[in-house]
Amino acid sequence: TWWFGDAVGNLIIAPVILAWFKEGATYWNLRRLLSFGSVTILLLLVLFITFGIPLWNNLAVLNKLEYLVIPVIVWSCFLFGRFGSTNFVLFAGITTVLFTVNGKGPFVMEELNDSLLSLQIFLAVLAVMSLLVTSILTERKKAENGLKASEKRFRIIFQQVAVGVAQIVSK
Repeated sequence: TWWFGDAVGNLIIAPVILAWFKEGATYWNLRRLLSFGSVTILLLLVLFITFGIPLWNNLAVLNKLEYLVIPVIVWSCFLFGRFGSTNFVLFAGITTVLFTVNGKGPFVMEELNDSLLSLQIFLAVLAVMSLLVTSILTERKKAENGLKASEKRFRIIFQQVAVGVAQIVSK
């Protein structure tokens, strides 16, 4: 499991480093900061319900509620893109590890190896899912920008045409 732990660490840490170097701490307006704060509070709430509160802890083990974190991570992908989602995955990973080390949450098992493997699989699912969603959203944004540029280019061409343009439909 040591190589799996290293791979999961790379899946979580490398995108955060790349996002910080590529996008950096850009200027955020008040609305964006409030959105970031609300997602952070929601993520903390879900993590504490799933891992930290003893009443919910027994229920979480039975129902596998740890994956309730996924909708919050997906929401962060839509709101903040690569920069926000990678940081939220890192935050969720650190919090999950801290809960598990302190003996709380659904990943605490009798065998340390089983506990470690379950935690690593969970973190790998979060990291890969976040990367896939952000890459799909990035591709969609690139295609949308390309379509806007193409529309602008053709609009300029048609506005500057001196002679009328006709469309011939053949049957």
